[in-house]
Amino acid sequence: MKSFALFSAFDRSDLLERLGHDEDFVTEILAMCVEEVDGKVTAIERAIACGDLSVVGKLAHALKGVTANTSAHRLSAIASELELASKQSRLDLARTLALSLRPETDEFKQAIAADYTTGIGTS
Repeated sequence: MKSFALFSAFDRSDLLERLGHDEDFVTEILAMCVEEVDGKVTAIERAIACGDLSVVGKLAHALKGVTANTSAHRLSAIASELELASKQSRLDLARTLALSLRPETDEFKQAIAADYTTGIGTS
């Protein structure tokens, strides 16, 4: 399994750059992202518990996209590895990777909350 420590939990400057330095739009996108990420992580946890790698793979792919688009690089990297583990029918590796999703999601939300005082990521 890869080490994800080299990836940032949230790269604010990258997201701002890609969204034209529009702080209001960034805040709006991040609020939607946090809700979507939480839902996908919960769904992945359920699919892992059922051993349904097909569903895990689809959810991991979607999680990879939303987190890449919002500069949550570490979560995106984990989702990418989880998607690959699912395609390779490696349930044990998928379980291990899935265990890191919730703490990484919390770290992502903390990083957002540190940058934005709007309450994003504090739920």
